Amino acid sequence: MIRPALRLLLICLLCCGSLFAQASQKVQVTGYGKTHELALKDAMRNAVEQTVGIVIGSETLVQNFAMVSDRILTKSLGYVSGYEVLEEKQVGGEWELTIRAQVNEIVDALIADEMAIRILLDAMHKPRVMVLLAEKNLDDSESTVAETAVTSKLLDLGFDVVDRNAVDWTAARSIIETFGQIDRDRMASIVSSAQVDLVFAGRATASPGQTPAALASAGIQSVQAVLSGRLYRTETGQVLAVHQTDASKAHINASVAGANALKDAAEVVSTEVLGDVLEQWAALQTQALRVELEVQGMGFKHQEAFLTFLRGLDSVKHVTDRGFSQGAFRLDVELEGEARELAGKLDGYRSGDQTWSVGSLGPARLVLVAE
Repeated sequence: MIRPALRLLLICLLCCGSLFAQASQKVQVTGYGKTHELALKDAMRNAVEQTVGIVIGSETLVQNFAMVSDRILTKSLGYVSGYEVLEEKQVGGEWELTIRAQVNEIVDALIADEMAIRILLDAMHKPRVMVLLAEKNLDDSESTVAETAVTSKLLDLGFDVVDRNAVDWTAARSIIETFGQIDRDRMASIVSSAQVDLVFAGRATASPGQTPAALASAGIQSVQAVLSGRLYRTETGQVLAVHQTDASKAHINASVAGANALKDAAEVVSTEVLGDVLEQWAALQTQALRVELEVQGMGFKHQEAFLTFLRGLDSVKHVTDRGFSQGAFRLDVELEGEARELAGKLDGYRSGDQTWSVGSLGPARLVLVAE
């Protein structure tokens, strides 16, 4: 959950589209890693340590740099508003990257900076998102005001938005109407043709509000809108963030008041949800990535050897056994790097006279199938 001060900052900046004036400095650093991406992350961590780390260490808030080192590294990408690769080379199988980085000196503020967000989206492989909002204005008339507001927010932040007309909206709407229990498999089958990574789903309704007598006598009507929204990963069904809010507007035309209330509610919910997700992603840049691994056709006698092999990989930090059912061995794998790198190491895995290969691969899910 974002702290109240950061939440307020995000609402102000993302709604108004303004940038926060921040002190920053440039630093030249070198990073090392087994892959180009890991070397870049290492360089960014070094940049933060040499700039933000020193600033924090010299202030009275924290006397011992080691106490805040993990916190700084956790959000290091969030502090880097831009970088330029000066030199890159491979030495003995390891990447060496020298960059010139623009580093922000204000803790947590850069999450609201446009350039930092776009760099973050690049690091997350520019996820494609679809907005599916079932919304109604007064008298149960269908509306797209909230959807437009959320879509505009996503586009402003640099997301790649796929129009809902690319899928069967009638089928999707029937699922959203039962918003409390979205059927993961049904929704995934509906949006699969559009190849979206994320879905912003929700419901929004506008209804008559309580209008003060003084306003009512002047012919002004008050309307209240309620919007519930969540962003989840289509690949795994994981809910990344969820928020609900209400907003009230008054106007001489009740339908206009309803549209304005829906728009305000959508802006608040989208700011909250996207703010939470961006902060999660900023932390992911220097933390282990969690990947759902499903191994199909692996009997119990092969599982222990597979676990030993998996845990022995350098990039794997932790493995959680999620059980075996319907012929599939399921695990959660925390690794340093990307799912594609793990897939390359597991493709062709052999145990006894059986071999497994990659059946499907996504940013956070990997399926191995028996050949």
